[in-house]
Amino acid sequence: AVEGGARLELDDDALLEIEELVDRLDRLPLAIELAASAVAFSSPHQLRRDLDRGAVMRAARPSRRRWSTVDEMVEWAYDLLDPVSQSLLRVMSPCRGPTPFEAIAEMWPTEASADDVQPLVAELVRLNLVKVEPGAHGVKYSLLETVRHFAQRRASEAQEFDDASRRHRNWFLQWSEAPPVVERSATLTRALAQEEQIGNLRAALNFSAASGELRSISAGQPWIEAA
Repeated sequence: AVEGGARLELDDDALLEIEELVDRLDRLPLAIELAASAVAFSSPHQLRRDLDRGAVMRAARPSRRRWSTVDEMVEWAYDLLDPVSQSLLRVMSPCRGPTPFEAIAEMWPTEASADDVQPLVAELVRLNLVKVEPGAHGVKYSLLETVRHFAQRRASEAQEFDDASRRHRNWFLQWSEAPPVVERSATLTRALAQEEQIGNLRAALNFSAASGELRSISAGQPWIEAA
């Protein structure tokens, strides 16, 4: 919360409010992370009141109640975003697993530059809606399943999901078909990068099949069988 800009006076009353808020969130780590981000904009007391006011526990089963609690916190964090950042989260909903920034920027439906998209991604990271994943092939960004399902629902409601999936498909299939590099070490690196992106590549193929927009793919791609 402090990293997000919140100024908390941790007296006994504040600690009690935080404890009640954590209990209200069923002590789920993701929900607590999102709540900590939200405290930069609202007090723990107000946040708990808002959750209680808007909460509709959809079933008596504990598993459904836990899902409802996390979903409420995702919606709360989403509502804190400006409309442009909300749009970017919806655009990212077709992504599966760690996704390169270049893909996210290309999926953005406007003519904005990568420099314009980067602050929007940073805002999603700040609110714990997007996770940063450093790796051997550069920094990637990913959505937890709860956040991705939420973003996908919102994208579908806005009739944006198919367009976002099409741009996602186009980028990843073009990336996968880049000319092979002669050097063995570079070719091996390429194969490992494709393995890392198998979730996104599989999603690209599935969208093509489901939408009736099958594209020819170069034979001999090692990731095709895995997908």
